[in-house]
Amino acid sequence: MPEKPHKVKKSKLTEGTPSTMKPINHTAPVATELSYPETTEGTKIAAAVRAKANKWTDAKRQDLFQRGMQIIYGGSGNCTSKIQR
Repeated sequence: MPEKPHKVKKSKLTEGTPSTMKPINHTAPVATELSYPETTEGTKIAAAVRAKANKWTDAKRQDLFQRGMQIIYGGSGNCTSKIQR
């Protein structure tokens, strides 16, 4: 039983016959300028959270850090390491 001839796919780098080959235009689209609002609901919330967090004491920061590490990594919460500042 004869094997089917192997089909060769044409390259998409050029178009046309060898005498009229031209490179395909591969230019990137021009970036359009995006306009963003000065303030959004998210920026307002983030500003309020930063203002509240700036009032925390070092003890409060340490407590919240320990609780966060316990949530992320699990464990008993009896970690004795301190935040290096």
